[in-house]
Amino acid sequence: MGSFFDTAYPSFSDLSMRCVGGIAPTLVKQFYPMGALTQYHLHHHLPGITGRWMDFRTAEMPFAGNFHRLSHGHNLFSDGFKVLINPDLKYGQFLHHLGMDSLTARGIPLPFATTKAGEWLVALGVPKRIAYEMLTVNVPKVLGGSLGLVCAGKDVLMVFSDTIPHTYAAAGFQFLAGTIELIAGCYPPNPLLWLAAGAEYASSAITAYRAFVDPILPGIGTPASVFLPILGQAVAMSAIISACVSIYSGNDWISVSKTVTESMAATSVATAVGVATKSGILANVGSTFLGPFLGPAAGIATFFIMKKILDSVLASPADKDDYLYKEFSREDFPDFFEKNEEIFDFSKSLPQNIFKESIVIPTFGVGKQPLGELKGDNLLLSSDGIYQVEDVFGE
Repeated sequence: MGSFFDTAYPSFSDLSMRCVGGIAPTLVKQFYPMGALTQYHLHHHLPGITGRWMDFRTAEMPFAGNFHRLSHGHNLFSDGFKVLINPDLKYGQFLHHLGMDSLTARGIPLPFATTKAGEWLVALGVPKRIAYEMLTVNVPKVLGGSLGLVCAGKDVLMVFSDTIPHTYAAAGFQFLAGTIELIAGCYPPNPLLWLAAGAEYASSAITAYRAFVDPILPGIGTPASVFLPILGQAVAMSAIISACVSIYSGNDWISVSKTVTESMAATSVATAVGVATKSGILANVGSTFLGPFLGPAAGIATFFIMKKILDSVLASPADKDDYLYKEFSREDFPDFFEKNEEIFDFSKSLPQNIFKESIVIPTFGVGKQPLGELKGDNLLLSSDGIYQVEDVFGE
């Protein structure tokens, strides 16, 4: 269960807040003193032409009677502009009247709600009472829906800042939160909770898309779009530095290529282990005193392993110079010994076997330096000594 919350990002407090946000409308309805505040609203309206104009109603209005506020006089923008340009109406009284009406069960229209929107909902078959509730707010609705808006706003902010893990678990959690808020906002209808649900669904869709195109790398615990640039920069820098150092040291191009390959492999492993100690499968170990040493240790081990492998399969000219110092044995030159088996048949006398017709062993002048040196039972030939003998033979 813990791994789910690690990849879904929310804590148990986030989950509990969303549950509270879902049941908040019911709680507010139980504790909100609707009757007392309605009486307060009736006795504290300011007298004057502004209030009478706002409460004007006719039977021809699409929403008449108790629903007249959606049809006339209570829209913050459209009706508020009419009040501003009319010299007989007072904008302060208009705002006071809206404040008083927001305390009641009928509430006031949403700023962008229009009579046309209500008529369109009714034409779709929505009952007029439900349509009115969908387009209005009051204090209980604001109190009940604010917590849902806060949670949804947090998720939207995290989506924009790309701090939600790119996992289907995170997308599923956001979808679940949106569903809870949508159900809680259906009865009684609360447009604020519907808005929060829409924001959660949008965040869920974006997170699911990112989980599909940019998943969290297994074991690394970081999205590919974050880890790959870090890895690329580290590998490129190690390749440049190792190449410069190897060339400056006078190595041949084969040795340079091997050094660069070994350095790139070591850097790749060190970077992967370093990131994994922060957010991946090694996070538990990374929180201990061993954390800072895991990446460098893995890189050093990888370097020596790669060096051993490349040295065994790819020899440089410098390595081939040691060839002259190897013992001349049947294991090193099997083809030569097979073609000259008769010569090296030591069951016969050595001089006759080598020189065929004579047992006389001629001697020649040799150089001043020895041909090589003895190490144990082996004679290690020296290339300089052999070249001197060739010069003597040439004379």
